[in-house]
Amino acid sequence: MIIKIEENIKSFSAWRDMVKANAEKIKGFGATIIFAGVSKEDASKFTVIVKYATMEGFEAFKNDKELHAARAAAGVDLDSAKITPMDGDFMENFSG
Repeated sequence: MIIKIEENIKSFSAWRDMVKANAEKIKGFGATIIFAGVSKEDASKFTVIVKYATMEGFEAFKNDKELHAARAAAGVDLDSAKITPMDGDFMENFSG
């Protein structure tokens, strides 16, 4: 399953460091980050596209209070998060 998360962020580099510090936990969720970055026009507008192997992995992410505390400490405005599950019919890594 593919999830798109849009949220406000203070620093992409702080977010990236937080992800690297929590790599084993994220791997345990069966999550693969397909894309993460900020808007060219506004570096506080952050989007991440994540592929989860299972719905249980996504639920584990959503319920992990320790990881959400680490995200907040890295400058993520958790209250601004908009989570969008994407349809199962999608293209990935096409370079046609």
